[in-house]
Amino acid sequence: MTQSTAPSINVQQATQAAKDYLSGLQGFMGGLVNDIRLEESEISEDDQLWHITLSFTRPADNQLVPTQVQREYKVFEVSTATGQVKAMKIRTL
Repeated sequence: MTQSTAPSINVQQATQAAKDYLSGLQGFMGGLVNDIRLEESEISEDDQLWHITLSFTRPADNQLVPTQVQREYKVFEVSTATGQVKAMKIRTL
């Protein structure tokens, strides 16, 4: 049986790391991302990863109206030891 230790990175730091990661990739995501929101946060059972769900708006893919936007959701896995983002995944509702 392994004993888990308290995370070095708190939820605020993990959320900021996820936001920074998302912002750094917005040029590869088909347009600017806006209105970034924290939707969910959870620490893994072994205390190794924060699971951070962020939502954001960006221009809709099939715009009928030029100002139409869509909200998307991404789940980030952030190391509790280093604050490094280990993964970004699509979150479907």
